[in-house]
Amino acid sequence: MYAADGWEDELERLAEVLRTRQLAGDRSIGILVTQRYWARRTGEYLKKCGFDVEIQAGKGRAEQTHLDFSTSLPKVLTIHSAKGLTFDSVLMPKLTTRMFPGNLGTLAARLLYVGITRAIRWVYLSTERGNAIPELDRVRRLAELKPPVVTLGYRIAGTSAKPITGNRLYDDDPLSIL
Repeated sequence: MYAADGWEDELERLAEVLRTRQLAGDRSIGILVTQRYWARRTGEYLKKCGFDVEIQAGKGRAEQTHLDFSTSLPKVLTIHSAKGLTFDSVLMPKLTTRMFPGNLGTLAARLLYVGITRAIRWVYLSTERGNAIPELDRVRRLAELKPPVVTLGYRIAGTSAKPITGNRLYDDDPLSIL
């Protein structure tokens, strides 16, 4: 997980991570964002950096037909469109409060769950410092385990982990697995 100083910093780090995952031999990489607009913007940036990527196009469920899943090119698409798909690695940038309109807690938790569970081997999450969705606090707690389950790109001073309450197996919260 990485907290960027801004969108440019976040994009630069995303390109580094994508390159690293490709060098690690990941055959399928999904770059999942909350909105089609950000899929286009992210994909265009990665193309300028020299990556061959496929970018989601179109509207509705039919948009998946525009991506060729027989190739190993990284796919840039929305989290909603990724339902039912799996990738060796999932990269999820722009996990900020501005990207989750409406009921932030419920929507963010569900989309974060959907995105994370698309990954077979590896997940990368990023946000902007000071604008992170609160649900990322649960992911941060995994870094405090010995040995850590996740690695953080920064540490927020003054935050404290709160225990997860409720029945982990039957909790209505999709992130209760964390």
